[in-house]
Amino acid sequence: MGKVGRPIKRTAEAVVKDIRRQTRRKFGSVPSKIFEYSKLGLPILYFGGGEGEDIIKNNKLAWIAKAGDYEGLNLKIAKIIKSEIAYDLKNKIKNTAKENFSFNAPLNKIARLI
Repeated sequence: MGKVGRPIKRTAEAVVKDIRRQTRRKFGSVPSKIFEYSKLGLPILYFGGGEGEDIIKNNKLAWIAKAGDYEGLNLKIAKIIKSEIAYDLKNKIKNTAKENFSFNAPLNKIARLI
């Protein structure tokens, strides 16, 4: 299988981010793009592993492909159906980001515990 091309990204309206280079330099860091894209309601196809993958999975922000598995990435992209990327999914992602990734989210959780 070939590389992922621009038409696939545009057609699927998904964001593909290979952060392997970033995580090599900053071990254990979470790419800020996860938070930026989710606040915009963009479904994310995550391809980086680590804590970022956990954030995508736990918050159901869209799809995950195993880090470094380019064949698996291509298969995941091929299975994405444009109709899956509807207003409801985008709105759900925005609401998840608002509830979990805002500055006040941790403070609100602490206030509820007190």
